Amino acid sequence: MEAQASKPGVGEEQKGSRNPNGTGPSNPNIRGLVVIVPDSSVKESDKKAIRKDQCVVSAGGRDTQVDEVQLMNPKTYEEGGITHECRSMWLLGHNTSLLLACGSGQHPNCVNFAKGFIASCVNKLIALKDPFKIYATMVSFKDGKTIKDLLDDKKKSYDALQEASSPIYGPAIGNLQVMEITDVAGSAKAIDKCISTGADPKELVCCFFVLKQIKKSNDRTVCYLSSLNISFSGDCGQHYLDIKDKKANVPFNLYRYSIGGGSMSACVACISEKDDSVMRVIDACNKMREVKNSPPRSGNVLRFVEFTRGEVGKCKEKLEKADNDSTKKACKNILDRMELMLKDSEALLANPDKVKPLAYS
Repeated sequence: MEAQASKPGVGEEQKGSRNPNGTGPSNPNIRGLVVIVPDSSVKESDKKAIRKDQCVVSAGGRDTQVDEVQLMNPKTYEEGGITHECRSMWLLGHNTSLLLACGSGQHPNCVNFAKGFIASCVNKLIALKDPFKIYATMVSFKDGKTIKDLLDDKKKSYDALQEASSPIYGPAIGNLQVMEITDVAGSAKAIDKCISTGADPKELVCCFFVLKQIKKSNDRTVCYLSSLNISFSGDCGQHYLDIKDKKANVPFNLYRYSIGGGSMSACVACISEKDDSVMRVIDACNKMREVKNSPPRSGNVLRFVEFTRGEVGKCKEKLEKADNDSTKKACKNILDRMELMLKDSEALLANPDKVKPLAYS
């Protein structure tokens, strides 16, 4: 069996291709990637999961087609077609999600896969030579409404989830420790700290990485904000199926972009060659492929500012024409919120090196 990254098959749709209008991937459905962890102690005849070809995994007495099947190199991270697509979309200013479904005993390998992926992103950002910074927050979920801050060394207890949102990069969590990342060592440190904090491997872990990029375009400074959601489901991916079905035990609203919304998303089934229960993870991954996401929006802050200025003007006109107190109050609340977001975004554009991205409750 070969230990190398696979590419989309000949004659298949190149799902990583961009839309002609530049809004994101041409096919925004959630991708299914199966990563098989080789085990030299297992005889070929005893293997429970086999990479039959680049898009087919043989397990549980049957063949299952996904978007890509990859053998994990135990010594180094290797980028495949889907992870290349995810990295490209995030760095192009689009929301991206890597939903890791951990098979039995595969939590450490999922962590290493995530570290390799984020390191590849940071290395590419450094090579591009444009100023950037990544703002990371990480939590584990006891249930759909209770979290533990995994970056806060002093906080060992669970607290109520405080959902927030950015008009540019979408869902976020408020009142958390934020780690700023500018190099590969920092990205590895963030994930290591997240795991060492003591999250239950069976819990859902959600890591948001908000990328701020500063670029020059036609003598203008352009700032991009895009969110990367790297999640770990220690329950063989069941958390993602529950989010898909909007069950109360999971934070489905927080995942409204990642699962069923505007995100380039991939569900990654990480399995062992010797695990008897591999089909549970593979089936979860395959069910997630049924989810039809929509093309992610651009994270261009200037574009948001220009659009919002127009909306503020429309809202002021509507407020002036309002003929009752209830309508006036509703319009005023919307106007105040838009003006606050506009002011904050203008401040970010004016000083992108120092101003941090904000989310609102």
